[in-house]
Amino acid sequence: MERRPNRWTLSENTTRGSRVDSWNMNHKPKGTNIDGKPIITLPPKVELKKVDFTDEERDFYTRLEITSRAQFKEYAAAGTVKQNYVNILLMLLRLRQACDHPLLVRDPPEDAVVSICGHVFCNQCICEHLTGDDNQCPASKCKVRLNKSSVFSKSTLNSSLSDQPAQDGSGFELGRATKPYSEGCPHDSSKIRAALEVLLSLTKPGDCTSTNVKVVGEKAIVFSQWTRMLDLLETCLKNCSIQYRRLDGTMSVVARDRAVKDFNTLPEVSVMIMSLKAASLGLNMVAACRVLLLDLWWNPTTEDQAIDRAHRIGQTRPVTVLRLTVKDTVEDRILALQQKKREMVASAFGEDENGGRQTRLTVEDLNYLFMA
Repeated sequence: MERRPNRWTLSENTTRGSRVDSWNMNHKPKGTNIDGKPIITLPPKVELKKVDFTDEERDFYTRLEITSRAQFKEYAAAGTVKQNYVNILLMLLRLRQACDHPLLVRDPPEDAVVSICGHVFCNQCICEHLTGDDNQCPASKCKVRLNKSSVFSKSTLNSSLSDQPAQDGSGFELGRATKPYSEGCPHDSSKIRAALEVLLSLTKPGDCTSTNVKVVGEKAIVFSQWTRMLDLLETCLKNCSIQYRRLDGTMSVVARDRAVKDFNTLPEVSVMIMSLKAASLGLNMVAACRVLLLDLWWNPTTEDQAIDRAHRIGQTRPVTVLRLTVKDTVEDRILALQQKKREMVASAFGEDENGGRQTRLTVEDLNYLFMA
């Protein structure tokens, strides 16, 4: 059989090989070794910054925590913790939100969904519930079996609730024992002030009240799980004349790519604010050498994905990661739980659909988080 000549020239083959090598380099894990040496020397990472509540914030949080703990103890005494898993997750959600900004607690869940049986839940909470063995609807007296395809989006939710006020699936009145939080300065909170202090330190000295755009030094990525928290931070960035871009899951691919390009290439754009869900999109933002995490998630893999937007191959500078947490709150216990989860990573448990460990909290975890 006649051998067909190679239709690629030497130069073309060289180019193709370079492209393949480039692809392989860009897609290798950052800890990969070549010839016994690391593919890249990446600097160490994480620091913890403890934030103090104001007296008003502390009073709001304490009342909410007391109410939540009492409700959890009722479930525990009745032996119905597992049956009320979604309700308990919602209480934890509200405690975590109160650490960011009290106004988040007063808003309905921003990712609310409606089940096929007509009950409304926080999407994060119901999805967590469905990772377990019990797939019965968590609403009281409802016996419908659910799966991820039997909960529906916000548009469906809006139409189904057009004639009645939205309610949380738990039926638990989250605000019943909380003193109304003052809205005198609605965009501000202790965590936002702490974040602004860090972001302003990245620019050359200047007055935050100045109308002039700051001269940029280092760049930072700021993550939060809640887009409402990003809204509040965004207003403060505008007030301080800090140039920024925003990226969250609601944006089109074109808008997302434009935001990333601006952040990486425009010297005056010093901050990228992002939802934690957008952190798993494989984005490369090595222009940043600071990462701020405004809130915690008990599965550390999710946070690691966020950090790796800046702490990855191609990064040539030390990357500083700041976790902002509030003293003497549920966030202290989440940090301890994260460490426990990290120690379990090497064990022989199954992985979830994202390649990380299962995130479902055990009854023991819940008892610890509520100090019950």
